[in-house]
Amino acid sequence: MKSKNFLFALLSFIAGGIFVLAFAPFHWYVIGFAAPALLLYCWKNATPAQAFWRGFFFGLGEFIMGTSWIYISIHKFGNATVLLAGFITTLFILFMSSYPALQGYIFSQCFRHNTLWQRCLFAFPSTWVIFEILRAYLFTGFPWLLLGYSQTRTIFNGFAPLLSVFGISLIVSMMSGALILFIDTKATTQRMIAATLILIFITVSVPLHDAHWTHPTKRALSVALVQGNVPQSLKWDANEAFNTIQKYLRATQPYWNKQLILWPEAAVPILSTEATAFIQELHHKAKQHHSALIFGIPGTNDQQNKFYNSIMTVGQGHGTYFKRHPVPFGEYIPLPSIFGAAMRYFDIPMSNLSKGPKKQPLLQAQGIKIAPFVCYEITYPNEVIPYSKGSQLLVTVNDDSWFGDSFAQPQQIQMAKMRAIETGRPILYVSNTGITAIIGTHGKIVRQIPENRLLVLTGEVHPTMGNTPLMIYKFYPLYSIVVLLFIAGLYNYRKKP
Repeated sequence: MKSKNFLFALLSFIAGGIFVLAFAPFHWYVIGFAAPALLLYCWKNATPAQAFWRGFFFGLGEFIMGTSWIYISIHKFGNATVLLAGFITTLFILFMSSYPALQGYIFSQCFRHNTLWQRCLFAFPSTWVIFEILRAYLFTGFPWLLLGYSQTRTIFNGFAPLLSVFGISLIVSMMSGALILFIDTKATTQRMIAATLILIFITVSVPLHDAHWTHPTKRALSVALVQGNVPQSLKWDANEAFNTIQKYLRATQPYWNKQLILWPEAAVPILSTEATAFIQELHHKAKQHHSALIFGIPGTNDQQNKFYNSIMTVGQGHGTYFKRHPVPFGEYIPLPSIFGAAMRYFDIPMSNLSKGPKKQPLLQAQGIKIAPFVCYEITYPNEVIPYSKGSQLLVTVNDDSWFGDSFAQPQQIQMAKMRAIETGRPILYVSNTGITAIIGTHGKIVRQIPENRLLVLTGEVHPTMGNTPLMIYKFYPLYSIVVLLFIAGLYNYRKKP
């Protein structure tokens, strides 16, 4: 019995480890179906305790393989010792692994006495999405490695404008359940139901994949995205601030004829109140060339004495955006009375930032309404979707040099691609060291430049008009479907004696 439990735990760990291959930079999307199916196989006859630990081992495999870049940022750029960085990363992985563990416990505790087809088609997909949503929202949220992202490049991405990335997770996990049902059941009717369900999803996904929910404007916007490639070790050095600014000015000089120019996150590494003269100079320079410049800068609210990671627009545009979702332990310290003393061991610049207001006006540039986001804000669908309504273009400014050459960068731009699909809007995605790209409304990269080099990406983008169903009806249809599936899974269809 112990050896059998060990084998199931090992299989769960392997399933979690290979699950990462379904996402960027690998894109082995078939594993997005196989890994959840393997986990369901390990759960279907397990006790609640066994399902808990098998889910936990799945999470260990998933987050050890998929989020190792957290160690890089803490150790290399937070200047923590190897032991301290390893300890913090381990705590993070253990906490994240508790989500699939709890899903396994709920799955077994609530549904193990019900029929196999209920558990495969109702219970498994509904609990999967419930715990993905919880992980994405609770404790500031961590929406990485959501199952739906594995299908960003497949025909199933057509469900995103209707049900978001969580809706794709629901469909893929249900198809994984149908696969296990087809293999495991001896009932011909149930096999036919499982096969039919898979065929229905494939058939429906084809026209949805080709659907256009928004339409481009006739006028194209010429753009230039400046990838400064400023080393993280120099970026916040006060003695290097002038050189950093001059670097961006020199790189921009040949491109002032572009209608919209973008600099990345905190490209101007000086507090906005201390850079007033320089900002005015930028404004006049851009205005002179009939251009709009959007750039990242540490901002402040003089009235409240708060500091923000912000975005400013000058020239043929206006507006300031304050980052609404700062990085915990990176840009602010949650529960400072508890964690404040521990954070003294780190050397993290700009770690006392405030959250921007939830409701902020869109940026305006060249008569276009722009929804701006700073770095990993683009990964939160519950924040991007409602804020983007009324916009015609999305802009994301980043500085992913914190994570080195890890999976973090391709994972994050994969999530940005999903936001483009969900909203039906193109995205201008500019980073300090890369990735810098123009993303089309169907989530495909239109243009991109090599990483880790000082380069400028130029091109044209068509802002869009209209809204996707997801932007109109929000997440209510998805939540309704998940709740109904969960209830259907709970109902005992077994015949009473």
